[in-house]
Amino acid sequence: MARKPYTIWDEIDRMQAELNSLFGNFSSISPWMRFNDRPLLLGPKGSDKNELVKYRSAMGDMIETDSEFLVNLEIPGVSKQDIKINVDDDGIEVKAERKNEFEKEDKKKGTYSAVRSVMGFYRHLRLPENVEVKRIAAKYKDGVLELKLPKSKKLEKKGFEVKIN
Repeated sequence: MARKPYTIWDEIDRMQAELNSLFGNFSSISPWMRFNDRPLLLGPKGSDKNELVKYRSAMGDMIETDSEFLVNLEIPGVSKQDIKINVDDDGIEVKAERKNEFEKEDKKKGTYSAVRSVMGFYRHLRLPENVEVKRIAAKYKDGVLELKLPKSKKLEKKGFEVKIN
């Protein structure tokens, strides 16, 4: 009996099987969960590198025009006061964190319950060399953070916090 020729798809299947054996089977997870709902990421810059914190990667995109770079990051469920944007020599860091606390006591039943949760998003983007950092503008509306990074002819020193309008 003739043997079936080996194709690129056979190699992809082999690699997928190897990844599944290393990290578990991802085929049961929907593509949306796989890429947008990562529960544990390394902490923000300055934290212990081995510490795992509950931050999700803020998903987004960057578009380049003739005059600027436009960055849109999805950060749902937080208010603009919960978002911190810092620019340093390495790039731009966006961190959003919201803490929820709920307490309920029923003296008649003799019960007390408390729920505390922390939700956070984190993203560090490397800035292109030709960004005019002092003119970076940020706007937050309907769960989307929009950053406008104007282009500059000269290189500038970086290192400050961006205010959100």
